[in-house]
Amino acid sequence: MPESPNPVYLWDDNPTLADLLGFDILVEPLLSALEVESVDPVTLGIHGNWGSGKSTVLGLIGEALEQRSTYVVIRVNPWEFDDVSDVRGTLISHVLAPLIEHRSDSESFREKATGLLRRISWARVGNVMANGAMGSWDLEELVEAFRPDGNDGPDSMSGFRLAFDELLQMLNDVERVVVLVDDLDRCLPNAVLATLEAIKLFLGVPKMAFILAADPTMVKDAIGGALAATGRSDLFAERYIDKIIQIPVSLPLLSPLDAEHYIVMLLSRQHCDSVAEFDSLLDHVDNRRAEAKTPLLDEIPTGAYSPPEWIRTLSAQITQGLSTDSIGNPREIKRFLNAFGIRTQIARTRDVEIAPDVLVKLLILEDRYPDDFRRLASCPNTEQTALVRDWERWANDQDGSKIPEGLSTQSADWARTEPSLSGVEISRYLTLAAALSSTPSAFGLNETLIELFDQAVSESQAVRNVAVKSVSALEVEQQQQIVLAVVGRVRRNETAESEIEFLVRLAAASPGVAQSCCQAIRESCWEQLTPRLGLLIASSSGPCLTQLANDILSDQGLPETVKEAVRQAQQGVK
Repeated sequence: MPESPNPVYLWDDNPTLADLLGFDILVEPLLSALEVESVDPVTLGIHGNWGSGKSTVLGLIGEALEQRSTYVVIRVNPWEFDDVSDVRGTLISHVLAPLIEHRSDSESFREKATGLLRRISWARVGNVMANGAMGSWDLEELVEAFRPDGNDGPDSMSGFRLAFDELLQMLNDVERVVVLVDDLDRCLPNAVLATLEAIKLFLGVPKMAFILAADPTMVKDAIGGALAATGRSDLFAERYIDKIIQIPVSLPLLSPLDAEHYIVMLLSRQHCDSVAEFDSLLDHVDNRRAEAKTPLLDEIPTGAYSPPEWIRTLSAQITQGLSTDSIGNPREIKRFLNAFGIRTQIARTRDVEIAPDVLVKLLILEDRYPDDFRRLASCPNTEQTALVRDWERWANDQDGSKIPEGLSTQSADWARTEPSLSGVEISRYLTLAAALSSTPSAFGLNETLIELFDQAVSESQAVRNVAVKSVSALEVEQQQQIVLAVVGRVRRNETAESEIEFLVRLAAASPGVAQSCCQAIRESCWEQLTPRLGLLIASSSGPCLTQLANDILSDQGLPETVKEAVRQAQQGVK
């Protein structure tokens, strides 16, 4: 295939306002639902798995709503709230502040809204602290700030809903206040429950509309976790969500053809010389989609940008090679393209020549069939050519060939796809790839250690727990080899919670490698820490892990949710 002039492209993970996936077919019905007067207030849910495009749809909706003069659009992200001790109050304040700004010309409105802010405990305490002198707090003021209010007092939350309703009725020029809530499924369980309670109990009044973008399964699990002590069942959590969200909309998985078009559009966007050039292609695709014509990239008119053949061929190859789960998820597609871009650049830096389609095929092998990739990478250079030849002959059922030893039957589809690697020089790239991916073969693991490594990175927690026990019984030197291989796998994955969990549990079980595990987490896994991992680290025994938990609390760059999980675990231990 023709090589691209510069195939080293990278994509960020931020939501895009360019609709490359035809999400407008979902946006319009959601916007129409906001106009139904009989459903007021209303909460809509944009449901989808991790990376399916929920934030992008939410962004497209927000952009469309901001064109309506009678709508007030408010964007909130509970996951970013610093004050996780009172998510409910923080969310309410995030809603009230833009309303005050919208009617800044009305003294009566501002006074009423400010009165509602006073009902939020954290804001009242914050005012006391702001008015005090550093180092010399007024004890009486602090006691007063924390004193419980009477049920019907002016600062009581019991009348908040009625007062908030009255406030919205003063907005004569506003038809809807629409709150866009993103990343709810990334919050700690108590934060998820507090957000939903605020929506239902305090902000659910006429004129209000909420659009929640979240994975419903993760939200249900969070509700179940928050209510675990009450003995509530999963069914209760599911009904709780159904009661909050009146109109759920699920994002579909991409079809193979949709995925191929998406990859073409991503590559074309980077390859175009200007925004206008790409927009000419985007307009053509939008028109074809509106007219229900497929393929979307056919009949491109003269003057519009037409993707070159290498982009089309590479996109088809990636679509055919990736797993069904990956190809149906926009974020997984971007991750693969980023891996392709990085590997291309590194290969160039190391003077390793490899054609883009060959590189893509080897990346697919590494991604989908890691055991087969390790078999190929660990094979001596002098035997790789023969292994690839026999592999492809077997996959194409030539002359009754048998599968080469150590390879999986599932790899047949990969081996028979173009381009053929028979006779292609790939040994220098495989040496480089094995080092970058930190496969066990790169660290000289024997068959027994490779088997333990596979258990250590298993998706099954039960299997990983067995691996912790088995690895901790090995000699320290062998344990270090396993740790090194696991860390290498973490480095090449964007999300590696299972692998990091293994390192934490091994550190607790084996003092001989505890320091190595904790150091590896600091150096290679720090930005991938989640609240769940923070909770596990802080609740595990061992001086290294205790210090690691303290390091998390002192790091200003880590998300507050991770720190809060550590605090909760430390308080539980005490």
